[in-house]
Amino acid sequence: MPRLFLGVILPRGVRSPLQNKIEKELKQLDGHTISPPEKWHLTLLFIGNVGVRAEEKIKDQLVRAKLFPAEPITLGGPAPFGMFGQHILFMHAKSATDFLTRLHNACMRMVPVAHSHVFRPHVTIARTKHPRGDFSLEKLNTRSWTIDFLPPFLSLIESSQREGVTHYRVLSQRRFPRK
Repeated sequence: MPRLFLGVILPRGVRSPLQNKIEKELKQLDGHTISPPEKWHLTLLFIGNVGVRAEEKIKDQLVRAKLFPAEPITLGGPAPFGMFGQHILFMHAKSATDFLTRLHNACMRMVPVAHSHVFRPHVTIARTKHPRGDFSLEKLNTRSWTIDFLPPFLSLIESSQREGVTHYRVLSQRRFPRK
């Protein structure tokens, strides 16, 4: 069964400067693996494992969804969290308006199978198996990690694990209309 989520693939113009800042800072810490920048994406709604029929319905909903023009999103405020013994460094996403909340709500209307949980749009940046998951953020100059961008597409993305590596594949996407 595919494991799906709705999100925004970060454009290259966002990934490159962010990658340079993050790699420079994380070199100071041991035991951390930076996620490959080409895999960086803003998760808006985790859907979970779904069958083929549900996947096709979600693709159809994305194609038919009435999207509104994109507004700037700010990535910043890195923070750690742990899950299943693996610890993750992620970046928060926010918008000056209610754009992300409206987008999340539109995603929820598209996907009736979505898990209900607190809405926290984020980009996963790095992982560690450090015993305490201590990213020691106080040692890092994370203020320079902030970047603004205009999302080009809303994407339905599949994630899968093969040989301990997470792979992502865009199944469908919809361009945000222009203002």
